[in-house]
Amino acid sequence: MGRGANRAGERGQAIVIIALMLTVLIGMVALAVDGSRAYALRRDLQAAVDASALAAADKYQQSGSYVTAEQAATTIFGANMRLYTAPACSGYGAPGASPWTVTCTYSDGTVLTDVARVTGPQGSRFTVTATRSLQLQFARVLTNGATPTLGATANGAVNNLLFSPTVAALRQSGCGGAGGTSITVSGTGTLNVLGDVVANGSISVAAGTMRVGGDIYSRCQSSIGGAVNACYPSGAGTPCSFPDVAGATRSGFRLPDPGFPAPSVSGSQGIPSSNVVVSPGVFASAVSLGGGHCWFLSGGVYEFLTGVVNNGDFVSNELKPPDEPEAGSSTTRAANQFWDTAGVQCSGSTQVSIVGGPRGIPVGNWAFLLTSTRTDTYGGVSYTRESAPSTCYPQNVNNSGQNVMVAISNVPGATAYNIYVSPPQTGGTCSGTFGLLTSVPVTTPVQNNNTT
Repeated sequence: MGRGANRAGERGQAIVIIALMLTVLIGMVALAVDGSRAYALRRDLQAAVDASALAAADKYQQSGSYVTAEQAATTIFGANMRLYTAPACSGYGAPGASPWTVTCTYSDGTVLTDVARVTGPQGSRFTVTATRSLQLQFARVLTNGATPTLGATANGAVNNLLFSPTVAALRQSGCGGAGGTSITVSGTGTLNVLGDVVANGSISVAAGTMRVGGDIYSRCQSSIGGAVNACYPSGAGTPCSFPDVAGATRSGFRLPDPGFPAPSVSGSQGIPSSNVVVSPGVFASAVSLGGGHCWFLSGGVYEFLTGVVNNGDFVSNELKPPDEPEAGSSTTRAANQFWDTAGVQCSGSTQVSIVGGPRGIPVGNWAFLLTSTRTDTYGGVSYTRESAPSTCYPQNVNNSGQNVMVAISNVPGATAYNIYVSPPQTGGTCSGTFGLLTSVPVTTPVQNNNTT
């Protein structure tokens, strides 16, 4: 009886409990609705900047133009985010010693920032960042009313020499307790390397000096005695002036084994007396180079049984165009030509001029550029590679009966030259649309001290 009487006298308000439950309910709804919206937006932003950074790197590799690459990044980002109105962007341009930043604002407030950098032997890097505000539907009840901003960042890199090193060793000797060294340099002079040196083990410079115009990657060494980093791409000593960037010594990277079958070693060979191209094979006699010559190494395996001595010659297998352009300019010949390194003067050049002829070409502006090509055959299979474009050569044909003559001074290693043209119908300028006109073969042996 006493218990029943006590219950009958109790009073209370359920609204307090309901209010507390509503707070929890709103929080759960906010987490479910606004949280999922934030996650979806963040995912879309990340996918869009990933595509944008890749597009920038890909377009730069195709065109060599930072402006074109930045425009491609903007276009791809807008398409992925379904933003079909052109954004308001700061000026596109090429980086110098400092990065170049382009900021684009879309109509819905989305902001895209693209930072282009020249990183020397590490190539070019595009850092793309995007931000967008998210209007909260439920979560704003639980906040101070501020609108959160979501962001995503991606990087695109291209032309990193790390993945196509000049000297590479897969052996892991000297690291992880393994004995020996992966790369050993010894001698009384200086070994000059233009490009990256990569070792999956340790590097030892037992005597002499190894001077690298690029980066040095040794998997377990942060510094290498006797190794000196120089500037890339000129190979000059530090400090460097743009467009040169100083190389560095880096550790931790492991170069994957491409799994290529071991090539066969050709028969007995000797250094040619005047031909610039050296063929692979076994060199039984000591090889002594000197006198300001240039040498192009054909693809294959070289075995020097009694060593090599180089006293001033320049040796490489890089295929370059005649008249390499200055960085950031397609119409200016670079002051430092690759095949003029060490004073050998083998870079070659091109002369484009207006001449008379029986059948004239259409009147108007024309633009020409060249690439070097090389074809080698191994095991019955032909392999062709093509260099980057040369300097652009604009010409104006102002009378009927005129033609354009292209005279080429050879570049070491080239077996032919592709000539590309932008005629008046497609712009006729160095920024116009180019098409392949013809291929000019190299018909006589190229000399190692005169590439005319």
